[in-house]
Amino acid sequence: MIRPESVQILPPSEYTLYHANSAAKWFQLVQRGARVHSSRITPSYLPTAGLKLDTSTLRSLLTLFLLRIYESNDRLANIHGAQKHLEPWRVYAEDARSRELLPLLVNLSSSSIDALRTADLNSAVLWHASCMMLGANISYFELAAGRAGPGPAVTALEDISAWSQTASARRAVLHAAHIYKLLFDRKVSDIVNPHSVMALFQAALVLGLYIFTLPPSPNTNPSSLSDANCLELLEIVDWSHIGQIGYMDQHPHSPRGAATAPGYGDSPVVNFIRNGGAFSITGIALEGGYLAARRTLLHCADLMDGIARWKARTFSQILHIMSDDLTETEQADSGDEMDEDGSANANAGANASAAGS
Repeated sequence: MIRPESVQILPPSEYTLYHANSAAKWFQLVQRGARVHSSRITPSYLPTAGLKLDTSTLRSLLTLFLLRIYESNDRLANIHGAQKHLEPWRVYAEDARSRELLPLLVNLSSSSIDALRTADLNSAVLWHASCMMLGANISYFELAAGRAGPGPAVTALEDISAWSQTASARRAVLHAAHIYKLLFDRKVSDIVNPHSVMALFQAALVLGLYIFTLPPSPNTNPSSLSDANCLELLEIVDWSHIGQIGYMDQHPHSPRGAATAPGYGDSPVVNFIRNGGAFSITGIALEGGYLAARRTLLHCADLMDGIARWKARTFSQILHIMSDDLTETEQADSGDEMDEDGSANANAGANASAAGS
């Protein structure tokens, strides 16, 4: 009903000002330096470099960005119909109302990196979830998980298989891995918000199905890979140096380090986003295929069981069902050939759809 880009935020002033019992007391607190916000924050707002936003303001700003992503996905899906867009940033770049979302989210880590690092758990998850959704159309992953039944699940898996070869996919996978890391490393006192539970489920789909559809490297044994050859997906990344890599086309004649900070163009993270390569999670090198995907889904499901009550059981059940059906798919491949319609791959879709309903 309300365009997200028209919403404005008036950040809360200092807590003590709300409890002043008179105008004189209020004015006295202000004179002593109590913080009063008079400028509004719009959905196109970008913090100045070095500015540390308070937790509630940062979370509100990130929530507005996420709402704009949901609105853009819904509106652009209605405009473009059944066209396949597994890399949403490409569609956003051609839309007047959505094209600023990419630089706003990416530059937030550059202009307010200290605020992001010191923000609460849910704000950090919210930023990674929004960035993940720029590179991965979550609706296709939900279809692959069985949201609409086995038929669409097979088609979605085929689309995701092509998507997994892109730089956008590899950057989305990095953001998904960091959502897992943030929630795994949470403090006992941290309250996990519902949107963080949803983000973990979506991250599990992105990670699991990326690994599932990634073709194994020929003649490569994961146990023989050295640490130097693997990128650990859970290592801390300074996103301010990554820029828009993964969410922009690299021109063949552009410098290799374009769109990144000086000296960061050849970093392992940048190389992985651009070119792919071996990767690990918690120090375990993973190859594309059933076993690694199943292990990833189960790790996410186990984490989800322990973080919150809101729909955690439903989401966890879907991930467990998907991991079981990946095993069935592996057995089908090792024995008889799969049917041409991909019926073995559709088992996870059918069963997960039943669990969701």
